[in-house]
Amino acid sequence: MGTLIQDVRYASRTLRKNPGFTAVAVLTLALGIGANTAIFSVVNAVLLRPLPYRDAEQLVMVWEQLRNLGVNQFAAPFADYEDYKQQNRFFSEMAAFEYSSSDLSANGEADRVQVMRVTASLFPLLGARAALGRAFAAGENQPGRANVAVLSGAFWKRRFGADRGVIGKSVSLDGELLTVVGVMPQEFRDRRRAS
Repeated sequence: MGTLIQDVRYASRTLRKNPGFTAVAVLTLALGIGANTAIFSVVNAVLLRPLPYRDAEQLVMVWEQLRNLGVNQFAAPFADYEDYKQQNRFFSEMAAFEYSSSDLSANGEADRVQVMRVTASLFPLLGARAALGRAFAAGENQPGRANVAVLSGAFWKRRFGADRGVIGKSVSLDGELLTVVGVMPQEFRDRRRAS
């Protein structure tokens, strides 16, 4: 213990004698610790923390490849999803989704919003239940079926002021009328945070 105290005193005297070196050393340590903390925060959020879905360790995402064009991850068209679903022998359930930006009009106001178009099987697959109303019913994602929408909890609060009467109201998405049938819980978030 005596040697440690001597070493600390010697280091303190040396650092006081060279204030320029001390400043550079402290700044280097601060930058290193800050960068390390920032990188760990990202790695923890993206790689280490489990996804907030039921049976998250069993979820997989399927991509197509276009080798002749050098594309390694290509989202499959909806028609391919239907073929995969019919020929599926490995997965207990499958769902499809796509992201887009759309113009939404409701209550006389228009916004450009990020939307996620999904098949009806997505919410049950993730174990997600609507906080208000319901999620999509089986078959509602088929062409010609009822045009319905489920809002994220954050968008519902921001755009509709958390009005519980939003269920059954109509909104226009790129000129197409949709009926709001549900609102997801606040904690349910897609990783790309669709509105």
